[in-house]
Amino acid sequence: MNESKTVFIGLGGTGIRAVKNIAETLNSGFDAFLLNTDLEGINDEWNSSVSVGEQLIGLFLMSFEGNLVESKGTEGNVALGKRAIDESIEGITKDLERFEYEKVMIFGGSKGGTGGAASYLAERIIASDCNVKTVSYCYVA
Repeated sequence: MNESKTVFIGLGGTGIRAVKNIAETLNSGFDAFLLNTDLEGINDEWNSSVSVGEQLIGLFLMSFEGNLVESKGTEGNVALGKRAIDESIEGITKDLERFEYEKVMIFGGSKGGTGGAASYLAERIIASDCNVKTVSYCYVA
């Protein structure tokens, strides 16, 4: 059972950097999911030596059209970011429910293809059957 009850989701490169900065500041009381369509982007932006509060729950490499993307991710195309969320939402919501989160905070880049779909991810989580009570999102520059 998760004691923090809050998870920060870094969606796309900018969202992952935002969660990394929060982790360096707060250092406890939340978990983190990092979601990206670009594996290189996850590896570049997240240093495993950074403490992520209670635990780093997942590094999700999302796909679209059943294919993993090469190092370019969605290249700023929000439609592809939404498609990746559609194909990954079942696994994401299963983990949110498994760890019994009450609050989900999503951070995404306002100009990115993956991060630009942060509001869409929030909608999909709200529409799912998982028991999350509060879902919010924030676009960062």
